[in-house]
Amino acid sequence: MPPNGALGGVETPMAYADGVVYVPVVNSAMNWTPTSLDFSSFNLTAGTGELVAIDVNTGEKLWDNRLDAVNVGSAMVVNDLVFTATFDGTIYAFNCTDGAQLWTYKAPSTINGWPAIAGNTIVWPAGRRQCDPDPDPGGAHDHDNFAPGRDIRDPRERDGDSDASASTTIFKGAIMTGPATTTYTFTAPSTPGTYFFRCDVHPTVMTGQFIVQ
Repeated sequence: MPPNGALGGVETPMAYADGVVYVPVVNSAMNWTPTSLDFSSFNLTAGTGELVAIDVNTGEKLWDNRLDAVNVGSAMVVNDLVFTATFDGTIYAFNCTDGAQLWTYKAPSTINGWPAIAGNTIVWPAGRRQCDPDPDPGGAHDHDNFAPGRDIRDPRERDGDSDASASTTIFKGAIMTGPATTTYTFTAPSTPGTYFFRCDVHPTVMTGQFIVQ
């Protein structure tokens, strides 16, 4: 497999059926300094993905489909098909036995989650792009409005706040591991304007802005 980087390998659930495990793979290479990850080298949209079928009894790789974008859509088996989806919004259906691609669909936005299936319907979560027009101006979508100097308590927006160049830190929360939640409190900047924030773990794909006015 190509180099995987800090987020490489398996990011979302695998699937198992009839002695075969289906593994969604992320290939996203990154650079490291002697002590830390070089975030400037991280570009998730430049990565690729795979869906690999492995015989659990022998460890033999039965087939390996290379995908044009990172595979963060999990894998799900339905009858004789295995479904997966990539970050660019492409949903695939492959034959479980030989990996032949039988169907594909391009969602209108990115996919970083796994589906639910009921009857003949498959539902896949897709994220609205940050640059899309906000259907609810003033609502809590890609940005929120705050008064200067206001105390803010909102766990969605506190991790790694900085200006648009990410060179001046306003507030930085601790990185958490495992399933957990937390709430940070800090004071909004006194100067009105638009302020950039990001997740330091996923700095190129988990970003947003809040507005002080």
